Amino acid sequence: MQKGEEQWRAVLSPEQFRILRLKGTEYPGTGEYVDFNKEGIYGCAGCKTPLYKSTTKFNAGCGWPAFFDGILGAITRTADPDGRRIEINYAACGGHLGHVFKGEACIVVNMAAEGSMQKGEEQWRAVLSPEQFRILRLKGTEYPGTGEYIDFNKEGIYGCAGCKTPLYKSTTKFNAGCGWPAFFDGIPGAITRTADPDGRRIEINCAACGGHLGHVFKGEGFATPTDERHCVNS
Repeated sequence: MQKGEEQWRAVLSPEQFRILRLKGTEYPGTGEYVDFNKEGIYGCAGCKTPLYKSTTKFNAGCGWPAFFDGILGAITRTADPDGRRIEINYAACGGHLGHVFKGEACIVVNMAAEGSMQKGEEQWRAVLSPEQFRILRLKGTEYPGTGEYIDFNKEGIYGCAGCKTPLYKSTTKFNAGCGWPAFFDGIPGAITRTADPDGRRIEINCAACGGHLGHVFKGEGFATPTDERHCVNS
């Protein structure tokens, strides 16, 4: 998700570019999401990465959206040279997000929100292909050996086909010979796990939109750091 300056200018508004790439600050009280209280996920205005859950948002009376914590792995922290503040950035694209103020239990955010990634069935049908809808929303499985990314080995990030959330790094992909793309670990905070009723498998879903990804199989003996195989539909 790394882009050059001109690439970012092409996809961001001038105000978004000023804040995200030039580390600017929006004027207090002017942000779209200061008083926004709907349930959902707040994401990066640049790369759409999920950053905050609505359950962590609170009214700090400071003029900017405030959260008490971010989604695990979504945000990096760097102390300002004067030591008074901690800058927070998007882990995926490096965009400037705002600052953390300690002792106040508050994270102040510039233009972080992209809105909820939760949609109704008809909304998903409108943006997904029939096959994507069958797999992501109806928990289907693609036929073995047919997925687009089984033998795909380029460097980069693999994202959710529904909401574009980054899910896996190419450095965690390996050849399991199983007929589906295989990874030994996901990006922290991007995936939820739920044991199947029979206890034999663990279903994995996109943490942002809830889309079905596939299953995790443990203890198969692959020479990977986690001894896990994330069997993921393309």
